[in-house]
This record gives sequence, C-alpha cells and structure tokens, in this order.
Amino acid sequence: MYGNHDRISVVLRKAKVFYMIVTKWILIPLLLLLSRLPFFMLYGISNVLYLIGYKVIGYRKKVVRDNLNSCFPNKSKQERLLIEKKFYRHLFDIIVETIKGFTISEKELKKRYVLIENTEIDRLYDEKRKIMGVMSHKGNWEWAIVSGPLILKTRTFGVYKKLSNASMETFMRIKRGRFGSIPVPMEKIYFTLREAKERPLIAAFISDQNPASPKNAYWTSFLGKETAFMPGYAVIAKKLDMAVISTKIEKVKRGFYEVRTVIVTENAKEMSKDEIMERTCKIMEEDILEHPEHWLWSHRRWKHKKPLT
Repeated sequence: MYGNHDRISVVLRKAKVFYMIVTKWILIPLLLLLSRLPFFMLYGISNVLYLIGYKVIGYRKKVVRDNLNSCFPNKSKQERLLIEKKFYRHLFDIIVETIKGFTISEKELKKRYVLIENTEIDRLYDEKRKIMGVMSHKGNWEWAIVSGPLILKTRTFGVYKKLSNASMETFMRIKRGRFGSIPVPMEKIYFTLREAKERPLIAAFISDQNPASPKNAYWTSFLGKETAFMPGYAVIAKKLDMAVISTKIEKVKRGFYEVRTVIVTENAKEMSKDEIMERTCKIMEEDILEHPEHWLWSHRRWKHKKPLT
C-alpha cells in the first residue's frame, strides 16, 4: 500500500511539473499572442466560444440555471432563459477582454473603463484617506484591477487569491500591475495596508466569493437567499480606520464600462462590522438586480448552508 502511495505521489509531482512547463512555454505565449488581436477578432472568438461553450457543451449550465431559478422564482421561465443567454454572451466576452487586458494600451483602457461621478472619492483623496473599495463579480472585474491607478488617480492595491501554478501566478501579477496597480495576496493585505505610510490609497476587494468557512462568515439575505460573505474587508477597515466604498458597474455596450462609486462609510470605526457588511451587500445586490446578466452566475455561490446556532 505504501509503495502505491509513493508511485501516486511521483505521478502527481510529474503532472504538476508538466503543467508548469506547458503553462510557461505554451499557454502564456499563446495568451499574449491572442491579446494582440484587435477587438473585433476577439469578439468573433467570443461568439464561437458562446456557441461551443453554451450551445454545445453547456458549460456549468446546471449551476447557472439552478442559481437563476432560486434567485428569481417570480420571473417566468422565458425571462430566466433570456438572462441565462445574455449571461453566457457576457461571460465569453469577459474571457477575451481579460486576455486583451494583458497588452491593451493605457489610452484604450481609459476609453473603455470609465469612472464617473467621483467627487466624493476626490474629497477622500484630498483628505489623504485609506480607502477600502468593495466590488462584486459584475461587469469586468479584471479590468477594474488593471485600470485602478488610471481611473482612481492614487495607489491601488488589488486583493486577490493566489494561484497554485507559480508560472501563471507570476504572469497574472505582472499583467495586473502593468499600469501601477499593486496585486497583494489576500492573506497579506492587512499587513500591507497597515505598514503603508504614503496616502491616499485604495484597496480593491472582490467580496462576493464563497467563503471557505461558513462558521466565520457574515450571513445575510442576498438575492433572496441566505448567503455567506467573507467579513475580512470590514474587519480590516475598522482596524485601520478606513473609509469604505462600493461600486455600481454598468456595461454600456460590448467592451465599454462605466463605474460609479457609493460611499458605505467615511469612518469604519464608527460602524459595526455587521453594519458595514450589510450596507455593502445591499449596494451590490441593487447593482446586480439592475442588470443580472452581467454577474457571475456560473459561480457555485451557495454551496454552504447557514450553520445552526
């Protein structure tokens, strides 16, 4: 039995090494090559991916359909099906737009990802505040991280979950930071922000990911369902007396987005963690309900059940 275990370990190590080699010498060069294509060609690829991924393979169709059915029970089957189809169109657009983001020019990105009505944020900048920016998987979240310093005019820390593949991890860090954004792994963000002396700054945190532990999560009604959220950003904001903002993102047309910021609190210490979480979740929910097809419905968002107390 022990010998079999050793052989399995050797096979797994070799598979990991092979995957690393393929990623570094084939996948990454291919992605960079594709990113040089003009948008009209990339959207042509997106159309093909839609036909194959949605119509033929049905990528995560059951997950998407179950999520839509449970979140919108009062909508008709036809209404939910329309949201589903529009979501898959958007999903494959996001894939090719993310690839384009590896080489997109500053001028082009500033034209396509625009921050509007930001007078309150400018005031927080003038006050040299540390700001926690909270967003969901709505619109194009990858462009949000890449374009942070271009549209926010300040140091931007993009909080992310580390990838297991070292080559892809390095590649994504470089590409996400190509305009000055500073990618920081989730487990290091508190210490990074605590030690940051230069102000103002903003930390961009995607908060609608499924938490690893339902026991330590913040639970609330979200899209009509009991939903767990990671409370880390609210805890950090309170400890460091940060302002907290959320976002509303509109996809104006294919490849063009407008971002509006909403202040949750200017002084996190003056609110409880639960109040910060609740306000932020409601802002995100309102944003999703305006254009539900632009949210990430393929995510297994409701894997956890609320623990009995």
